[in-house]
Amino acid sequence: MQLSIVVCTNNRSSSLRRLLCSLETELTPQSKDIEVLVIASGCEDDTATIADSFSERLSLRVIVESLPGLSRARNVALDNSNAEAILWLDDDTEITMGLISTYCQALTKYPEATFFAGKISPSFEGNPPLWIQYVVKNQPSTYSLMDMGEDERTLDASLNEFPFGANMVVRRRALDGFRFRENLGRNQNPNNLIGGEETELFKKLSADGHFGIWVPAANVLHWMPSSRLTFRYFASYQHAVGVLGVRLLDQKPTPFFWLLLPRYLMSILIGRVLLWPSLWVPALTELQRERGRVAETKKTSDC
Repeated sequence: MQLSIVVCTNNRSSSLRRLLCSLETELTPQSKDIEVLVIASGCEDDTATIADSFSERLSLRVIVESLPGLSRARNVALDNSNAEAILWLDDDTEITMGLISTYCQALTKYPEATFFAGKISPSFEGNPPLWIQYVVKNQPSTYSLMDMGEDERTLDASLNEFPFGANMVVRRRALDGFRFRENLGRNQNPNNLIGGEETELFKKLSADGHFGIWVPAANVLHWMPSSRLTFRYFASYQHAVGVLGVRLLDQKPTPFFWLLLPRYLMSILIGRVLLWPSLWVPALTELQRERGRVAETKKTSDC
């Protein structure tokens, strides 16, 4: 089999339906060299039923994993795929026309490349607040967005140019013996925004001499519900980045950071009142990341 399209999902059957409908635009039951593998991880809704309803229209398998956790679900997918390569898609994405054929062409064109990254574009629910535009432009990773230009090229590992889990392809041979760390990656708790499991993968691959390719024509739309377009979500995400920095990069809290606290709080307050995201977004980012580093360091030391 040439390609496994893996979707790890948890209690988001409506989003999953949208993605599977978009896959139908390119795949048919006759696409025997391409399978869709849905990992229903800790689901309590009708996810498995929705996925099964596509089995006559797609070459699709559903694997029910009773325990939640994205990294756990990714590991289940590794145990159940024997394809030459895995295309990972998030359940809240939709593919655009030509994505699968573009990746298949890239796999043939670059036989020495191990991984591939595609474009991730936003699809917003309603009209997002104006400050979201600033975040999308200056901190796109907040919403797992990716756009590294229109030219197909080699990814630069020294600049941390790695794929995001919402749209990435990895050759199966590179994943032999690899397991995603289960203290990284999101779980069923909506307040847990800690990722990083794919970043760890690509750092290890790059350290072993592997390289990746940027494939801009392979584009997905990433659905952004209104619940993620809030001040609270943004603050929670940045806190999770701070936690991840300790777990993945062994970062330490900034000494005497509390002395800078009044300055950051003032910048956030003034920036919010005057509608200057260029003032308050960077301040809130650093404040929350530091809080995350402090909390995770304390948790580690207490253990």
